Formats: sequence, C-alpha cells, structure tokens
Amino acid sequence: MQTKRISPSVGQWLDDRSVYVMVVGAVGRIATALSPFLLHPPMALRMFSESVPFSISHLPAHGEARGSLYGESGLTEKDFDPAVLAGSPTPTLQRKDTDIHGARKFGSKFLGWPAMVIMGQLLIQGFGWGWFLAVQIRGQIPLPFGVASWVKNNGHLVTLLATLVATIISAFSSFLFSQAIRRSLILYLCRPMSLATLGASVSISTRSVVLHRWSWKWPTLSLLVFFLTGVQTSSWSTLLTPVTIVISTPLIGSEVDLSSPTFRDMYNPVDASPLDYCVWQDTGNSSMFTVQTESGYASARGSMGKSSTFALMDQVFNVFTGGILPAYLNSVDASAWFTNTSVIPVTTHNISALPKNRFSTNYSMIQRGFTADVSCSFQNLTNTTTPAVSRAIKQGDDLNLGYSMTFSAISTDCAMPGDMNWTTTFTLLDNTNYVMLIVCQLNSSDNYTVIMATNGTYEWLPMTVCSVAPRITTMHVDYTSGINTEVDFNAKAIPDPMGPTGVSAMYTLSNMVYMSQGIINNVVGDHLTTIKTEFKLDTHDMLKPLHISR
Repeated sequence: MQTKRISPSVGQWLDDRSVYVMVVGAVGRIATALSPFLLHPPMALRMFSESVPFSISHLPAHGEARGSLYGESGLTEKDFDPAVLAGSPTPTLQRKDTDIHGARKFGSKFLGWPAMVIMGQLLIQGFGWGWFLAVQIRGQIPLPFGVASWVKNNGHLVTLLATLVATIISAFSSFLFSQAIRRSLILYLCRPMSLATLGASVSISTRSVVLHRWSWKWPTLSLLVFFLTGVQTSSWSTLLTPVTIVISTPLIGSEVDLSSPTFRDMYNPVDASPLDYCVWQDTGNSSMFTVQTESGYASARGSMGKSSTFALMDQVFNVFTGGILPAYLNSVDASAWFTNTSVIPVTTHNISALPKNRFSTNYSMIQRGFTADVSCSFQNLTNTTTPAVSRAIKQGDDLNLGYSMTFSAISTDCAMPGDMNWTTTFTLLDNTNYVMLIVCQLNSSDNYTVIMATNGTYEWLPMTVCSVAPRITTMHVDYTSGINTEVDFNAKAIPDPMGPTGVSAMYTLSNMVYMSQGIINNVVGDHLTTIKTEFKLDTHDMLKPLHISR
C-alpha cells in the first residue's frame, strides 16, 4: 500500500493565486508614492531640494546685483543712492547661511505634507509586503480553530469585512497620492505652466482619464495611473481575505497481497477454510447479502452512465468497490460482517502529526484491488450441449406454509469446487418466478463459466452464459465524503483463475443470486428489470450491464 496525500482543511490568509494580484497592487502603490516625480520631475525635486540664499553686503558702482534686493539682504532704497555707493569699498559676495543652517533648511522641506505622504506610503507598503512575505516564508498562517470555524460559516460577512478594510487602505493611499500631486502643483505654479499641463495634473490627481488629441503622454500616463490605483482595493481584498488551506502529510500502510503464495495456501477448495467466512456466517446466511445486491445494481447503473452509490462496512462507495478493503484510520467493529472477527485493525498511519482540530480529512492511496473481465452471450444450453445443463421441476404442497410449491433445480456437468455447479429454488406454484445461477470451470481453463437461467416474469432475459476472468489489479483510491476507485491501467493486472480471491468471488456471486430468491420474486431479477425499464433497453442491450457487473 502506498500513499499519495492526506488533506485536512483549516483557514489561512493567502494562497498562491494571490501573489499575482498582490504584485499588481504593489506596483500601483509604488506608482502612488512616486507619482510627483513621474508627473513633474522639476517641481518634485523643487519640493524636496535645498535652498541656500545669499545676500549682497556691498554693491559695486557698476555691475550686476544678484540676490534679494529688498528681502533677506536687509538693504533699503537709500543704500542704492549713487552718492553712497561712490564711497563704498569693492563689494564681496559671502554666504549668509552656515552649513548647519543649510541642513536645517533642507530638513524643513520634509516637514508637513511631504512627511505625511512619505511616511503614509511607507507604512502602507511595509504593512502589505510584510504580510505577504510572512505568508510566503511560513507557507500558511492558520487561524485559531474557533476563528476559522466562524470564517467558514460566515463567508459573506468575512468578504464584506475584508473588502471594507481593503477599501479604507486603498482610499488612504489614494488620498496621499492626490495630496502629493496637489502640493507639487502649488510649487510648480511659481513658474510658468501651460493650461493643458495644469488641467492634466488636476485630472490625474483625481484619478480621471485625460483625453488629449495632440499629445500621447498625458492620456497614457492618466490611463496607467487610473489602472494602478484602481486595482488597489481588489489587491488588498485578495491579500486580507482568509482562504481554505490544505495540510498534506504522507501515509504508510499495509494490506494483504492477494497474489501472495502464502495467501493462496490459506484456501483449501475441498475442506472449509478461513476464507469461507467472507461468504458465510454461523447462521448459514451470507455475510453481506444486502451489500452484494446493491453493489451489483450500482455497478450496472454506472455502466449506463448513471452515478450510483452504496454503503459497505460503514463506507460509501461510488459505483463500485474495485475489490478493495477500505483503509481505515481507526479500528472498525467488524462483528456484523465477518464470523469470529471482532475488529478490523488499523493498518494505515500518518507519518507526521495532523492538526488536532480540522474541518475534514481527505486522503488518497494506492491499494490492491480485484475485478474481472466479463463477456456474456445468450445461449440455450441443454443436456446435449457443452457444457451440459440439466433442469428438474417438481411440484408439491408445503405443509408448513400451506402453499402449493414448485421445486426447481439446475446443474451442469463441468466441475467446480464448493458445489457451485448446481442450485435449487422453491417458488409458489402459480408464481414460478426465479433467477438461478451456477458456476463451473470448463476444461480447466483460466476463466469461470457462469450460467444464469430465468423463468416467469424474468423470462424476457434468456439463458445467459458469461465468461469471467478474475484479475488482481492496482487501484487508485480517493477517500473523501465517499470512496472513489479507479483502476491503474499502467500497472499490470495479475490473472487469478483458481486463487482464493477468484474462488471466493464466485462463491459470493452464486450465493448472492441464491439468497435473492423468494417464493414470489428474485431481488437480482428485479434489479435487472428496473435497469431495463429505466434505460428503455431491449433484451440484447441488457448484455452491457451484465458485462460490467462487479
């Protein structure tokens, strides 16, 4: 037995699909922070540049004065009188501010709105990327089980809250974006600016699309900003909304190798053996009669394209069992199914520990299975054919029931261990409705020959002869809310003509039909009639479900 995965589900904050949305949103936020430099590099630089003023202490008689004449220099109009200037010494230019004063002036440029914009965008970026990297490094961040249960049961409310928080963060980021553009415009208006540039800048600050037929720069830039700022809400919502996570752990297990020589030695076709208990109980009744008929009916419906399920050993199977024994993770009481067997022990274990609290557990395994290649045809066998089939009918009264009864028997001359080559039935004299089935092995071939005879209301199905070739297979089994089995066609099937598994399967098939028979009807015959009616099949079409019954 091999393992593929086991998947308990709890809550987390991010899956791999969120990476792409997160990256797009991050680009939008980066564009928001750098928007002043993208729109007006000169005015953005001017916003954060250092201004080092100087003054004129003395002016020459003839020359060009540079600096502030009536501002920071402290000069007045009188200082420019020619008489005063004539007696003045040669002027020299000197820096008014010291290096310390210049650094202070430079730092003051970042106070107020520039600091708010920068710190706000850094805070948003740090929070978003910090959250993202934490999830990427840890792989997943599971919520406490109580919180995860609330999230699972209140999906709409969780989506609302996550979207609301995402909208608030996006609105704050967009607000900082607009303020950066507006403050840049205030500084830029100190110099000449075209009306088109002013209008485009205002439109971009409000995240509007600019339509300018003479220039491609503004429409392209406005569309880019519109897209990058527009995806912020969806990006944050994707990042913050909890999603279901899958925690995987390997499984290891063991089971009986159906092709093992030791397993074959457990079966004696002459004397009673432990394998007989899979078919009979101490009461003489079949161990799982109801399950046998339900599984055959579900498999026949599955061959017609209809999904059907049935329960076996407290497990729900989809269409058919595939011949596997369910791999339980806990011990199971088996006293109702097998004689002298109290429990089915646990043979499957997980290597690493699973979360104590989880919503569900799904796992997949590779197991040994059992099936058969079946081909059927309608044949009217008699005591002169090969194989020869004989029928016997006797009528009489049943003193215990008080009814007139018909005794019917059918047998064949080909050998088969366990007396499976003959069977009998009792029906009411006026309702001789039966389905009888016998099994034999013709000429020591690798296949079994199954002969099914009908009468009464089931005579629409002629005598049917099927060739059954048992096969030990490798199955892929998925354990979810139900069990789904699928044959691994890449693995070689092992023939099992006279092995214990094949013989036990023939016992099961023979006894299933025998115990389905009542004095009025037969359950297997009723199932076949239901399939014929449900799918509107003619008699020859009924060979299809007979081919697939497992």
